[in-house]
Amino acid sequence: MNEKGRKIMFAWMSRMNESQEQQCPTREYGYIHCLTLPRKLVLKNGQLYQKPLEEYRNAAKLERHFREREHEF
Repeated sequence: MNEKGRKIMFAWMSRMNESQEQQCPTREYGYIHCLTLPRKLVLKNGQLYQKPLEEYRNAAKLERHFREREHEF
């Protein structure tokens, strides 16, 4: 649980099959695959839900603001 009382999930994902993993160029550096974006976990009426973090909405607003400002110049 984080400081806001949320349960945040980070996950490791892959969509590669075994032969694709063997050919992956990052293997030489000791890693393959990637992390997913963190998500808030919510248990409601016995169902587990994954929801985007509120910080993503704020980041999207900030990006729009910068893009709008960029077009002003």
